Amino acid sequence: MNRKQVYVLDYSTWRSGDISVNKVGEGDTNLLNKDGYSCCLGQFAQQKGIRRHKLLGLTEPCGLAYHLSKVYDKNFCASINNVFSNTDLGDELIHINDSSLNPALKLFTIRRHLHKVGCRLVIKNMPHDVSRELVQLYKKFHKRKGTRL
Repeated sequence: MNRKQVYVLDYSTWRSGDISVNKVGEGDTNLLNKDGYSCCLGQFAQQKGIRRHKLLGLTEPCGLAYHLSKVYDKNFCASINNVFSNTDLGDELIHINDSSLNPALKLFTIRRHLHKVGCRLVIKNMPHDVSRELVQLYKKFHKRKGTRL
């Protein structure tokens, strides 16, 4: 049996959202910004061994793949004849990460999208109020669907 790919999101260094009340972190929403915060995809790239300085100021997996001249994670970027593009999952996670949804709903949705492709999301350093809301979202989802994440 194949082990699921596990991605870890560190809430304490996560940059998410626009400038609304639901913004998480500081600075621009990039794979890594000058303030040291990363969007979800930037954090996942670091887990694939990509050094932080290579992420600085980039906004998408395809841009990182272009700079690396390789696909670093097939879940988020692809290459046809050395032309790099985001996968559908990569584009979905960008949209979710940058949306004005509240943080718990973003985390729930990111986890659901990763689950659909056989991956797991582990969240660390999550504030108690966000964790409590996330648990409530899971309860509602499982009650309605009769499934488990």
